[in-house]
Amino acid sequence: MRINIRLILLLRIIALIKVDLNIRLFLLTRVLTISDLEDLTKALHIVQNSIGPPPYIVKFFNEIFYPLYERGR
Repeated sequence: MRINIRLILLLRIIALIKVDLNIRLFLLTRVLTISDLEDLTKALHIVQNSIGPPPYIVKFFNEIFYPLYERGR
């Protein structure tokens, strides 16, 4: 069960990173980003890696994604 939760969270993160490339669904008050098969493949690859995410994902998160997230808060 823990792996399922981790997979879903990784899929969400990957979809948010590629928000400009993924399909978006506009509802009345919300905008939803829809993951594609490539996002699922990346998330499964990360989950299968027993030592954690690949170094390039960690580097991207620490150097680009997280600082932009903090600046937008």
